[in-house]
Formats: sequence, C-alpha cells, structure tokens
Amino acid sequence: MRTISQVGIIINPGLPEAAETAHEAKAWLDSRGVASRIGAIKVSADVGSAMGLRYPDPSDVIGGCDLIVVIGGDGTLLTIARTRGSESVPILAVNLGNVGFLTEVTRKELDAALARLLSGDYETEERMMLEYEATLDGKPMAGGYALNDLVIREDEHLVELDVYMDEEYVVRLRGDGLIVSTPTGSTAYSCSAGGPIVHPSCGGILLTPICSFALAMRPILVPPSAEIRIIVQSKTPTGVLRADGQEQYRLRQGCHIAARRADRTITLVRSSERDFFGVLRTKLHLGNLPGQ
Repeated sequence: MRTISQVGIIINPGLPEAAETAHEAKAWLDSRGVASRIGAIKVSADVGSAMGLRYPDPSDVIGGCDLIVVIGGDGTLLTIARTRGSESVPILAVNLGNVGFLTEVTRKELDAALARLLSGDYETEERMMLEYEATLDGKPMAGGYALNDLVIREDEHLVELDVYMDEEYVVRLRGDGLIVSTPTGSTAYSCSAGGPIVHPSCGGILLTPICSFALAMRPILVPPSAEIRIIVQSKTPTGVLRADGQEQYRLRQGCHIAARRADRTITLVRSSERDFFGVLRTKLHLGNLPGQ
C-alpha cells in the first residue's frame, strides 16, 4: 500500500453538494497533515469555489497525487478515467448522482473511507479500458480512451457496419448501431441493449448490436487481446461515434474505427460495504419480479 501524502479532489460543479463535500474532505485531510487540491470537470472560467477561487482543470490537480477522490456520479468518474495521469493512482469515487453504479461511497461514508485509506486498510481493483482511433481515407479523425464503451449509433437511418476481429471478418451489421464495451461497460448501455452482464474481473471485449435488422444477430464476447475494426458502409447520414457517452465525433461512409484493450488501466478503491452482485441487486434490481 502506498503512503498517502497528496490527494487530488475532483468535483462535478453541476451538483450543488459537490463543492461543499470537497471542502469538507479537504478540511478533514488538512487536519491530519495530508495536502490536497480541488479541481473540477467541465468548469467554466467564471465558476468559483465557495472560497471565491476558480477550480483548476483535473489534469492540473492529479499530477503527483497518491489518491484521487472523485465527487459526483458515474459520469464524473468516466471523465477522470480518461484524464492523463489518472491511470496509476487509486481513485475513490463518491456518489452524489442518481445511479452511482461505479461510485463506491456516499457523502456520509467519506470520512470513514478516508480514514481507512490513510491507515492502509483498503482494497483496490483494476479496470481495463479501451483505446480507439477513427480514420477517414487514412487521415486521423478521432482517438482516445474509454472506460465503459464506444458507441456507433444512427438515430434516423439504418447504419451498415462491417465488423472484423483482428483480420477475421465477423459480420455486416445493419441496425441502429453497435456498442463496443469493456466488462465495466457491460452494465451500462450494452445491458440496456440486451447484452450480457460481464463481471469486471473477466477479460474480454463485448460487441452488442443496437436494434439489429436481423433477428439472428446476438452480442459477441471476444478475447481481450483482439483488435476490433469497424468500417462504416452505409451511404445515408451515418451518425456518431461516442466514447463513454461524453466525447462525440461525426461519422461518414468509409470511416474506419479500431478499438483494442488499452495499455493503461484505472485503479478503483473498493468499499468493504459493497460487492458487485449486491450493487446489481440494488441499482439494477437484479432478480426482482415486476412490482417488487
């Protein structure tokens, strides 16, 4: 276990309780001799903290930190997971949002969680990420990382996608789109589209069609070592590529999208009060009958 002497606290400024929670955590850490800095995602220049200070960008806060505390919801965590410098630092996610599937602790549990972290009494787990790039006529269009998924979607027309695993042709998909997800992302959009739930400790990349034109089209789980290549074949407007539902790029006929397991992971601090299947039962109502 690493010694924690510097903590980066990242908030979602759109949540009313986030700034207050961050400053409470900072005061708690300061009183125990642990330095901390507060930053914010998607913060405009005129948004200040309760102390009248502007929040720096997360990339300016997490460098050199031994722990990142993310205060917001799953979307806030997804943003930080893609931020350079976060891949080697344990992340404690605090839920102030609505679902909080990935976030581990509540505001009331934060002080106790920080105490366990400072004493070294905590466990972590690594989550795989995807690395992707999109090109057109050999020229780069987009690229980056995703913790949950990459989504190719067309809302008004059928999209036609040729899908390859490494050099092997898999299928031509006609439908509303395709989700390429990690095990972490299997409980997000992929699950809503009919994909299986994959335990986060499993390797693999999940391909889930969105409203396929063919009844026989089913989700496919491929090895984590595979590279997924997708070629947009449809001539009609061909929708967008979204990474974790946050970064978005327009697509055209002939676009090539490649996705593979990234050479970086993120490390999440695990709560002793929660387990994967318990979260499934609580958040996604696994096993509940209608009306329960």
